[in-house]
Amino acid sequence: MNVKITSCKALTLLEIKELLKCNVVWAEEDHLGTQIERAGAADLMSDVLAFTRQGSLMLTGLVNIQSVRTADIAEVRAIIYVRGKTPTPDT
Repeated sequence: MNVKITSCKALTLLEIKELLKCNVVWAEEDHLGTQIERAGAADLMSDVLAFTRQGSLMLTGLVNIQSVRTADIAEVRAIIYVRGKTPTPDT
């Protein structure tokens, strides 16, 4: 099945948080108002580096420091940890 999306509404991180009913682990004070126009999901950080656009939202099950380092390099705005996982203490 091919799906073509012609237009999407940007959401704030706060709206995404409420839609997904997720917890904020860490955020700068005004960060939840940040507009997100695109997102990508990957557990392979090489895929994030290869295919993620600057300013995206990253969804991943990788909960170690590599996810944060990769997000920083790829200039990702935020990370959502999926499948009920939480970041390790060193993250």
